[in-house]
Amino acid sequence: MSPFFPNAQFRGRSAWLWPALAAIAGWINIHHRFNQVVHADAEQTYLPAARLFLEQGWSFFLSPASYRVVPLAYLWPALWGAEPYWIRLANGGLWLGCVYFLWNTSLLLGGLRAGILAMFLWAIHPELPRYFATELTEPIFLFGVFGWVYFSAKIIIQKKINATTIWLAALMLTITLLSRPVLQIIAPILLITCLIQMGTSNMRQPQKIDKTSNACRAMAISLALSLIIPAIWIFKNGIIFGLWGLGTGSGTGLYLGTHPLFQGTEPPFLGLNYDVNILGITALNEGDHLSIAVDRIAKNAALWQIKSMSFFEGLLFFARKAWWWLMHHPSQVDAFGSALRKMRIFEILTVGTFMLTAIHKKIQEKKHSGSFFAKSPPWTATEIFSAALFCIFFLMLAQLLPILYNSRYSSALLDPWLILITSYGFSKILASLNFESTFKSYQWRIGFTTNSDAKIFKILLKIALLIFSTPIIFNAIKNREQIKIDPDHLGKNISHLEISLNSQTKTYGLVYKEKNTWIVTESPAAFQVTINQESINKITESAVFNGLWKTELTLTPPQGGACRKAEISYQTDEGKILQPISRRPLLLALSGNGKTEQLVTHANNELRPHQPGSLRTVLNCPVGTVLQWKNTQFLESRHPWDANSHLVH
Repeated sequence: MSPFFPNAQFRGRSAWLWPALAAIAGWINIHHRFNQVVHADAEQTYLPAARLFLEQGWSFFLSPASYRVVPLAYLWPALWGAEPYWIRLANGGLWLGCVYFLWNTSLLLGGLRAGILAMFLWAIHPELPRYFATELTEPIFLFGVFGWVYFSAKIIIQKKINATTIWLAALMLTITLLSRPVLQIIAPILLITCLIQMGTSNMRQPQKIDKTSNACRAMAISLALSLIIPAIWIFKNGIIFGLWGLGTGSGTGLYLGTHPLFQGTEPPFLGLNYDVNILGITALNEGDHLSIAVDRIAKNAALWQIKSMSFFEGLLFFARKAWWWLMHHPSQVDAFGSALRKMRIFEILTVGTFMLTAIHKKIQEKKHSGSFFAKSPPWTATEIFSAALFCIFFLMLAQLLPILYNSRYSSALLDPWLILITSYGFSKILASLNFESTFKSYQWRIGFTTNSDAKIFKILLKIALLIFSTPIIFNAIKNREQIKIDPDHLGKNISHLEISLNSQTKTYGLVYKEKNTWIVTESPAAFQVTINQESINKITESAVFNGLWKTELTLTPPQGGACRKAEISYQTDEGKILQPISRRPLLLALSGNGKTEQLVTHANNELRPHQPGSLRTVLNCPVGTVLQWKNTQFLESRHPWDANSHLVH
């Protein structure tokens, strides 16, 4: 019996159903979002460049506007007249292409089971389908990625080595490089790997040319061909503009991705503003972060930021970023729903389970052979290809660590590889489990078969653990993580306002004791620092770009008690409580251990006082907790100015 279906004939007739459902799901998603507003990146950068190209023709490539983004970011929209309607309609075709490539690659990797899971993960992804109803680069990039992987699989796994397959693999990788050049380092590494493999193979068996050697040679040719147009483009930019790259923007990505105050993520996650243009204005009196000069300044500033970290600080900084790249930032989970992280947890659990199972199997084989040094059988083409996907994924993750994190980049750059290796790993976990069914009149029998009952139990147990562990792990993470500005890594800042007088405070649920000390009588309690008009004028005159509130206090709960979170807001004298939509960075965990702690939040937007009121801190501490308040300050982040002062221009 064939797995999942009662007979092979039925399976063959119905297999098309899975990619068809995935295609329809994507088209429905595009339809629902078809009339949404144009994304800011497309509105401000991609579409204007596309319209300039349509107006100027080929001469556009000689203008500075041509290097501000990678070529396909404007050439693909220009192909459709830079009209959102036609671009989104064309992206529906790219979605179908992605489904076709992903489905067939998964079949080559792990058969029908891998294909079904890949279609499921692709169709229900909480973020990626959304981008096909936009003018962003994700649709054409993903089309290129999946196309390149598919034609590479045909070369390596199927050994279908001909000029057409080689050229199509090269074309798809070229599309990938020209739409989002994240493989511009990995592709040459793969080419060098193929050349080394060819060289060592010729040294071992100079007279023998097998299918593996032919596949390696074909991959080397396709990789080399794919680099030709990007190399020409880089040469053009270098000769004409002095930019040895496909486009600018990497400097901004590195600067923001290593920014200590922003923690390497989008500044709005913490309520802050992008300060890269200030860096450009400070250094060069130029506020365009996509100009060549500012791009270089930003890269140098990023290097300074990395060098300024101690080894331990750098380890913690990039470990935290690796976690967010893999599991997503809580702010992005809030934006796209819990499925964004749950899918990653399931994928990583599946891949980890498969790897542990494979390692255990190898160990058992070595034990049965009687020697751990016995020669292992050669890897199959499928194993080689899946190992390559693993390597590309980990290389991509390492490459992304110093880059600005957001879920858009994480999903588009990591999920193509994760979906494939998850589907492959899942199919291998189920490899020895068959699903059989018999249909007769008035009878329907269904069941699992394998070569032993013990194996059935183990496999079903693994599946159950994968499914039920996902929400458990998700909730465990959710209950423990917090997002806040790190008081120890604020960067350079100056104080514009410091309040430390008891007369400038108001409290609710607190009784004053002595010397800026209060005792909690009700929980939750509120501690408020009043901001008068004079203080507001002082803050306004300072014209602060990124402001910070910092409060120093000590909380000592009664024995056996513990404080939970504090919540920060601004309350006007009329009683109106002001907070931004995103409250996450305003919910701060309290140590409550009798030691001085610093509560730091942004002081932008709703938290920037424009009328008299008070900075309000709600304390969730048990009755009897002793509060000792030192001061509250309004700070200005001077990080871009500090970065510029350390650069050699």
